Amino acid sequence: MDRIFLNNTVEQWLYAMIFVVSTFILAKILDWIFKAIKKQKVKKGTYGLWYYLVDLIEKPLIFAIFIIGFWFMFQHLSLGAKFEMGLNAVYYVLITLNVAWFLANLFNTFVEKYAKPRIDASGSQLGKQLMPLFKSIVNIVVWVLAIIFALEQAGYNVGALLAGVGIGGLAIAMAAKDSAANIFGGVAIFSDKSFKVGDFIKVKGYEGIVEEIGVRVTRIRTFAGTMIIIPNSVFTNTELENVSEEPTRRVLTNLGLTYDTPPEKITLAMDILKDVIKNNPHTEDKVLVSFNGFKDSSLNILFIYYIKTKEGADILDTQTEVNNEVLKRFNAESLEFAYPTVTQYNIDQKNQD
Repeated sequence: MDRIFLNNTVEQWLYAMIFVVSTFILAKILDWIFKAIKKQKVKKGTYGLWYYLVDLIEKPLIFAIFIIGFWFMFQHLSLGAKFEMGLNAVYYVLITLNVAWFLANLFNTFVEKYAKPRIDASGSQLGKQLMPLFKSIVNIVVWVLAIIFALEQAGYNVGALLAGVGIGGLAIAMAAKDSAANIFGGVAIFSDKSFKVGDFIKVKGYEGIVEEIGVRVTRIRTFAGTMIIIPNSVFTNTELENVSEEPTRRVLTNLGLTYDTPPEKITLAMDILKDVIKNNPHTEDKVLVSFNGFKDSSLNILFIYYIKTKEGADILDTQTEVNNEVLKRFNAESLEFAYPTVTQYNIDQKNQD
């Protein structure tokens, strides 16, 4: 036990190994306890304070146990003054980052479990739009301050480091120009108010509902269910269509009636179309109807009306209401819709001698 190996006795190495093994065992036990608590809460469907508290402290606490365990291990070893000085600096950095990790988790849990549900319940569009940006900014500030504090505790002169960054600022700016462009793009989105969370937009061949406007990127949920992530800089130099801002949605339809429909029936069909739109609460009174063509198999009636999307009218539901009413009224008046037909004539020729 007293034999020297790498400047330490076998007994010292044995104690160090005991601390390492004990640290792993304790971390594993805590991990098992935390998972058991969360599993029980999920099974009962009670996502209360204990569930979120465990989810909040689980990983930072286990990481803290590893830091403490390895600190005790090295306390039983003689590794030289320079090594111990460097090791202390590493410990300061790890402890600071672990605290920052816990604070970031605490803030994110507060936002997701407390603030966000209340903003969603209030229906505040501005709150929904600003919350992701505010969350990102706070996380960036926490981690930047943690890194600066960790470097200070480790013995580095942060002022000198920042001066060095100033000297090489041009190179850093060139490397980070895309990120800077995305951040300024995010600021432009908020200042210009070109769209907000919940809007239906079309940009760069993509279309969907805006789910989140972040510091660097905007997330759009397509109607296929996929998530499109677009850098904010895209919105500053390309055309964007905000469909949600349209006051009304124009619907254009061509209705084809059979060729045996008399002129008075054509006029009746046009009057029915106008009346259907006039009596629908989700459409504007403005309606355009015209007998506009003789097609191969039908007499065409142009039918244009406008849905009040700005007032919350559902486009698909309103189209269904209008089409059902038109079909019912046309059937009641024996107005028949045409379909493509071909008439074939057989001509018999007598053979002449």
